[in-house]
Amino acid sequence: MYLFCLLTVLTGGMLRMTESCKSHGITTTTTTSAGINTTTTTSAGINTTTTTSAGINTTTTTSAGINTTTTMSAGITTTTTMSPGIIITGGSPSSSVGVKVEVFNLHTKKTCQLPDLPGGGRYQHSHCGHLLCGGDYSSIWQSCLMLNPLTGNFTPTSVTLREKRSRHLCWDVEGENGPTLLMGGLISRRSTELVSSDGSSSSADFTLEYKT
Repeated sequence: MYLFCLLTVLTGGMLRMTESCKSHGITTTTTTSAGINTTTTTSAGINTTTTTSAGINTTTTTSAGINTTTTMSAGITTTTTMSPGIIITGGSPSSSVGVKVEVFNLHTKKTCQLPDLPGGGRYQHSHCGHLLCGGDYSSIWQSCLMLNPLTGNFTPTSVTLREKRSRHLCWDVEGENGPTLLMGGLISRRSTELVSSDGSSSSADFTLEYKT
C-alpha cells in the first residue's frame, strides 16, 4: 500500500495539555529513559505519542488509519500526514495508459500521478507489495520492476522469471517486505515461483492443482 506524505512547515509553539485539562476516559502513559521522555495518550480510538529528546519534540497521532507526525525543533514545526492509498499501475492501451502510475487516496477520493513505468507500458501484469511482474508482451513476460515507496519510482530488477507471466496472480506470502509468490497465468497455468524480496532471484515452488 502507498502512503501519501504532506509536509507543512510552520512557526510557533506547541500546545501542552496539563493534568487539570484532561477529560475522563483518556489514558496517559509517560516513560523516561536515558534522557528521552515519551508520553502516549489514548482517547476514543485516537493514539497520540509525544517523544522529547535533545530539545526536539516529536508527536505522532494515529486515527482511522491516518498517521500524523509533528516535529518541533528550534522554533520550526514540521507536520507529516500519511494516509492509506491504492497504487494503480499500467493498463491498456499500453502505449499510453500502460506506462502510467497513480495513487488513489482512500480518504479524499482523489488521485495523484507518480513517475511513469520504465521500459514501456504494461498490462495484464501483477503488483504485490513493492514488486510488479510480467505483462502481455514477450519483452516483459519474465521481468519485474521494484517500487521505491519513498519516491514513488519503479526501477528494473535483475531477476529473470523462470516462467513467462501474463494474467497471473501474486501473493505477499510474508507481508509487504517478504518474497512474492507468482501463480499461474496465460502461458504457465499451473506453475508457481517465489521471487525474492529484492527482486534479484526466483525459484520454482509448488504445482497448482488446477489451471489458474
